[in-house]
Amino acid sequence: MNIKIWKNKKISFLILYLSFFLFSLQLWLERYFGVVDIEQFLFFFLLGFEGLLDTDDYIINKFIEICLLLPILLSILGQEFRDIEFFL
Repeated sequence: MNIKIWKNKKISFLILYLSFFLFSLQLWLERYFGVVDIEQFLFFFLLGFEGLLDTDDYIINKFIEICLLLPILLSILGQEFRDIEFFL
């Protein structure tokens, strides 16, 4: 029984993280690059890390903060608030 609950928490955390990540990615792209079409995103995504090496450190740091750390924090908070039972 405990393994099933743990797997459900793990899956719900992953779903929360992915949804917050995609939302944060969209915000980061609009903030630092303007409106980006899906074709542009896929083209630069497929280029790999060569373009990343020439990028400013500020943009990389903001990507880490906005797209990686913020979704982790929001997912942890979402899991904690999901487990709280509210009594009226």
